[in-house]
Amino acid sequence: SSSSAQAAAVAVPTSPPAAQQQQQQRRRRQQSTAAQSSRPQPDVGARELQRAKPKPHLVRVAGRTSQVAAAAGAVVKRLRGEDMVRVAAIDIESLPKALIVLTAANNMAQANSGHMLVFQPTAISSAAAAEPPRVPVGSMVMYTTQIMAGEVMTFNTLRVTSSTDPKALSKAIIARLATHSHTVMECCGSQALAGAVQAVAQARKGLLVRGQDCACIITSTRKAVSTDAAAAEEGAAAAAADASGSSSSSKYPATCHRLVLVECEPRNPRALLMRSTVGVSDRVAQDTAAALDAQ
Repeated sequence: SSSSAQAAAVAVPTSPPAAQQQQQQRRRRQQSTAAQSSRPQPDVGARELQRAKPKPHLVRVAGRTSQVAAAAGAVVKRLRGEDMVRVAAIDIESLPKALIVLTAANNMAQANSGHMLVFQPTAISSAAAAEPPRVPVGSMVMYTTQIMAGEVMTFNTLRVTSSTDPKALSKAIIARLATHSHTVMECCGSQALAGAVQAVAQARKGLLVRGQDCACIITSTRKAVSTDAAAAEEGAAAAAADASGSSSSSKYPATCHRLVLVECEPRNPRALLMRSTVGVSDRVAQDTAAALDAQ
C-alpha cells in the first residue's frame, strides 16, 4: 500500500497543463488587442491635409535689389489666382520699400479690377517661424489679400511721425480699436509708415490674446504739403531725413500715407467688422463739427 501511495504522489503534476497555459496566453492577447482598439486613433486624413496645405506665395522685398514696379506687379498677378500673398521685408531697412510696393500694388488693383489690398503685418521674431534663407529672423511679413474697393472710415485719426514710439502707438491702437473698432493713422514719410506697421504688428499680439484682430488698408498717398503748420514741418523733417541718405528710402520723396486699421476676425483680413460709405463718414464729421461749434 505504501508503494502504491508513493507512485500516486509521484504521478501528480506540479505545473498546470499545456492546454490551460495556452488559454491564459490567448486571454492576455485578447485583452491587449481590446486595449489598443479602445485608444483614440489620430485622424490621418486631416493630418495629411494640414501637412499638404501650401503656404501663400512669397514676394521677397530687399532694400537695394528689389524693384518696386516688378514686385507690385507680382503681387497683383498672384492675387488674381490665389486668395493670399505674403510680402516679406527681409529686414527693418527694407520695410519702407515693401510698403511702397503694397501702395503701388493697391493702385494697380484698383485700376485693373476694382479691388483694394488688405494686409496683416507679422514680425518674424523666432527661428521656428523663419524660413531661412528667404525669410530670416527679423523679417516683417505682410499677409495680403484683396477685397472690393469702397470707402472706409476716415476719421478718428492718429498722427504718426518718424519719432513716434511704436510701443506707445501700439497701445493707442488697441485702445482705439476697443472703442471705435477702427482708427486712421496719418504717416508723414515712409519711415513713419514703417514705424506705424511695426506698431500694428505689436498691437496684433495683444489683440489675438483677446480673440480680436485688425487689418490694414493704405487708402491714399499724397505729398507731404499741407496748410497745417505742424504737418508741413513734419513733412519737411521727413524730406530732410530722406535727403540725408541715412535710410534705404532716400530716393523716394517725403509723402503722407493714410493707413486705416479696421477690426476683423482673427487671422482673416477679408472679414472686416466695420466699413462705411462716404455718406456715413461725412455725416459723422458734420456732427462732430456741429458739436465743436456748439461748445
